Formats: sequence, C-alpha cells, structure tokens
Amino acid sequence: MESKPSREIEPVSQHCDDNEQFGSRGGRDIENQLPDPALVPNERKMNDEDVYRILALAAMKDKWSVAEVILRKDPSLVRQKITEFGETVLQLATLAGSTGFVLKLMTLMEPDDFELKTNNGNTAFNFAVNTGFIDIVKAMRERNSNLPNIHGMDSAGRAIFPISAAAIYGHKAMVSYLFEVTNLDMLNQTDRLSLLEITTHNEMYGLLPERYIMKKQGGLLLEELWAECERSGEDKLVELVRWRKLLQFAAIAGNVEFLAVVTHNHPRLLWEFDREWSVFHYAVFNRQEKVFSLIHQTGGMKNFLLQKYDTNGNNMLHLAGRLGSSNLYDKEKIMLPSFLRVSGAALQMQKEILWFKEVEKLLPPSLHNIKNKAEKTPREVFTEEHNLLLKEGERWMKDTANSCMIVATLIATMVFAAGFTVPGGNNSDTGIPILLEFNAFRVFVISDAVALFSSILSIIMFLSILTSRYAEDDFLVSLPAKLLFGLTTLFVSIVSMLLAFTTVFFLVYSNHTDWEPKLIAACAGIPVALFGCFQYKLWFDVAKSTYWSKFLFRPGKYKLY
Repeated sequence: MESKPSREIEPVSQHCDDNEQFGSRGGRDIENQLPDPALVPNERKMNDEDVYRILALAAMKDKWSVAEVILRKDPSLVRQKITEFGETVLQLATLAGSTGFVLKLMTLMEPDDFELKTNNGNTAFNFAVNTGFIDIVKAMRERNSNLPNIHGMDSAGRAIFPISAAAIYGHKAMVSYLFEVTNLDMLNQTDRLSLLEITTHNEMYGLLPERYIMKKQGGLLLEELWAECERSGEDKLVELVRWRKLLQFAAIAGNVEFLAVVTHNHPRLLWEFDREWSVFHYAVFNRQEKVFSLIHQTGGMKNFLLQKYDTNGNNMLHLAGRLGSSNLYDKEKIMLPSFLRVSGAALQMQKEILWFKEVEKLLPPSLHNIKNKAEKTPREVFTEEHNLLLKEGERWMKDTANSCMIVATLIATMVFAAGFTVPGGNNSDTGIPILLEFNAFRVFVISDAVALFSSILSIIMFLSILTSRYAEDDFLVSLPAKLLFGLTTLFVSIVSMLLAFTTVFFLVYSNHTDWEPKLIAACAGIPVALFGCFQYKLWFDVAKSTYWSKFLFRPGKYKLY
C-alpha cells in the first residue's frame, strides 16, 4: 500500500486501556499493538497506512475505544477501504464477530454505507450472514432494509444471495429470518432452483416461526420455494428433482415434509427418479421409518414399488438385510445414523430385526426366498451382514445382565439377614418382636420382604438372560423383555431396601434424637435418584424398543398426494 499524507490524531488517554501499547513503524510492532496514551504525543502524526492498521486491529480485537478516537476525528474513514482486499472497518469487525464494536460503529454510518463491497464483491451484511452472526444481521437490516436483496460472491466467484449463502453454511435460524425479509421476486429461476436444492440437502424444511409450523403440509419455506419454482417452469423443476436427486437426499435424510410437498402434484416421481430403487428402497436402506411409512399411502402403486429389483438382483428385503446405509451415488455401506440413537448393540440388533420383519410382511411370500446375483436369499444376507452385530449384542447383553445380577444378589443377601435381625430385638419369653405394634415396624417388614422378593426375581431374569441361546429372533422381544423386567425389579429392590433401612432408624432412634433420622431419610433418597438418572436412558430405550416398536411404522400426518 502506498504511503499516504499524515493525519493528526488526538490524544487517546481517556479512551484506551492501560495495558494497550502503541509503536511506530521504526519501533514497536504496530500490527499487533494498540495505542498507549503514555506513548502518544498530543500532536503525534501518522500516515494513512498506520491509521488503517490501527483501525483494522481495533476492529478485529473489539476495541471500540481505540477506533472511536480516530473515526470521530475523521468520519470519512467509516467508508474507507483499509486493507489490500478492499475491506472497510465494518467488514473487518463483522468478520471477527466483534458485535459490540459493530453496533457502536453503526451509529456513525449512513444507510448507504452498509452497501459498500469489498474487492471480491461482498458487503458486511454478506459476511455476517456467512459467519452466522444473526444479531449483527438483524441490526444491519434495521438500518438498511435492502441488504438481504444484495447478492455477494461465493468462494468460486459466483453471485449468491444472502439467503442462499446462509443455507449453504447450514445456518438454519439465519435462513428462517432471511426468508421473512428477503424479496424472493428478485431471485431468478436459477437462484430459486438452487435455493430449493440447498435447503433440501441441508434439511431446512422446518425452520420457521411457530405460527407457520401450524400448517398442515410441510414448512412454509419449502412450500413457498416449491411454488415459486413451479411458476418458473414445471418441466425444469421436475428435471431438477430427477437429475439433482433431491428425492434421494430427502429419503436418506428422512425429510418427510419435502416428499409430501413434491409428490403432491407429481406422484410419479416416487419411482421415476431411479431405475433401480424407489424412494422407499432408499428409506429401507437408510432405516428412515417415517419415510417408509408413507408407502401405505401409495394405494395400488405399492405393489409395483415393493417389487423393484436393482442390477444386482436385490429386492427390498435384501436391502433390509443389509447392515449400513448408502452413499447416494455408489451405495457404499457406511454406519447407520440411527445406531447412535439406541443404547447398546443388543437394541441395535433388535431394531434391525424389526425392520427386516416389517418389510417381510409387505412383500409377497414368493419374494422372501428369491436369490440375488450372489446366490443369497434375503435371510442369508441378513445373517451374514449382522453376524458381528449379533456377537456384540450377545456380549453387551451378558455383561449388562452379569453386572446387574451381582447387585441383585448383594441386596438379596442383606435383606434376607435383616428379616431375622429385627430392630428392637425379640421378647425373650415369646420370641415376638418387641416393636411389633408400631406402624413403622410393619413398614419395615413389608419393605424388607418386597426387597427380597424383587431382588430374587431380578436374579432369575438376569440368569435367564445369561443362559439364553442368543438366536437372531431372541433379540426382537425375548431378551429385551427379560432385561426390562430385570432392571425394573432391581430398581424396586433398591428402593425397598433403602426404605427398610430408613424405617429402622425411625424405630430405634426417634425417641432419643430429633434430626438424625430425618437426615438419614433424606440421604437415602440420593442412591435412588442416582440409579434412576444413570439407568433411565437404558430402561427407557429397552421399553421403547420392546413395547412401542409396533408404532414405529404407523402412517404419519403427511400425505403424498
């Protein structure tokens, strides 16, 4: 940058922190230091390059007190490009996320100043959108309502509107806000189709304020974009859906809303977009139950869709037998995202069997034993693909059952002994417990007995798990049900044991102390709460997988056509 005429800068003693330092080009490092009032003479002169560097550093470090001195002396610097890339102070502060700096700087600016662009063609508003600083975006838009309609440039040098940029970067809240303030009429057909594609890929179909999500069909953003694209040319829109594989992406991601909107007027797209697979084949392969449930709404087309084969001779049941999800283009096997939502390999195995049996129910019996080009039936594919998961599920189930059985055995041992060592002792003549007439004693007896019986039931359940044969179908109901019952009875035994223990303190010490039994009772609740917190997710997952799974594939609220 060429040397510019010098500027006179006022003292900054009242604006700078004591630990900020300033250095001239011949002395300290001006690029990394900020002014120190003790080192700046009252009439110190600096050239433009030094001033620009100070402003840039202040903007990036959110040091408004330093920049304010310079900008109030020369307000024209607000609009000046101060870097080799043509960035203004506002653009630099926005890139750095210096929100406080930006809000104060805006008070010195006119509405037109916000439309200044860098050498690459981006405004400060574009930078705020790209980086996801929605507070800055809203503040800038209040000063200049036209900013959402001014395009910037992407990394490839192509013009792009702010709402499209926000969608590309995955800023869902930003897209929701920009949708409300952007004039969509300014987007040409290419821009609209591109925005539709981006929002579909990034699952941005349910972003809008609550008053819009009350709507019956899809998100307002998706519906508006689809309507705009249809008005621009239905042929090109259908071509986009086919060749950009939007329905495939929607099926893989579970975007039921998008599928409902697209197929409302174009139901044939359900099977025309792929010569090998339908939407429901992708749903099965990627374990998207909400998408697959839509097959019940296809009427007579269901039989045609279910019986499609791919080039390898696989029908839909073969796909249900596979373990893993697909890369969209080469169908490469990767880990299923749904595996991250369940506790343990055994429950993963249970869900896989549930999927296989659901697809098996829909396909005619003649297709159950059809072999693919590898000479394997669907069941053989399932067994081969799930062999490792089956072993992992067996190991996980046995480890869990073994650990829980140890705890249940300890509880049973303690409460059995406590049943014959009653509090207060027995009458030496009759052998009857001395405190028998107290209500608290009855509570002790009942809770001790419940603890004993529930712990024994828990031991039986976990022992049954350890001695199971661990066949594939055992993971569907038998093993998870035993685990659920065992965990439930174990929790009951723990609660009952602690209740019996607390009751003993009230019986023995209530006449001699005042606050100690109450403290003991309060402390007894801590182990119960900890067990509930730590084991709740496992218990809930087992219960949901075992007894609520029958609702997994029920039709949802969305209609295809």
